Amino acid sequence: MLSEAGLIRLGLQDRIAERFDPRSFFPAPGQGVIALELRQEDRPRFETAGDDPQRIISRAELSLLERLGFDCRTPLGVHTRLSNNVLHMSGFFIRPGSNLFIERSVQGPAHDPAVLGRTMGDLLLEGSA
Repeated sequence: MLSEAGLIRLGLQDRIAERFDPRSFFPAPGQGVIALELRQEDRPRFETAGDDPQRIISRAELSLLERLGFDCRTPLGVHTRLSNNVLHMSGFFIRPGSNLFIERSVQGPAHDPAVLGRTMGDLLLEGSA
């Protein structure tokens, strides 16, 4: 399975056989995000770069990852969207060493995405205890 973006970059868009709906086939957290690492003196030049809604979504997903102690071997998928200043996060988690599949959803105000991410992490961990 390859990403649509990867196939397009390779000029193989005609080989795309299926597009998965992220509301039912959860991608890995942070999919499609491009991050910049800047020197302190360059930050003013780039402060308007980026996408504020994506920044909010990314902060929520990063907070979820931190709460779970995520590494690249942990089965986890999440889809987060922002609508009318409300974040909606849905996803699944399989605690390492178990076969227990936990799926949860949560929503909350967009003004504190880190809280929503930690809440989602708590719900997933409680379900796997």
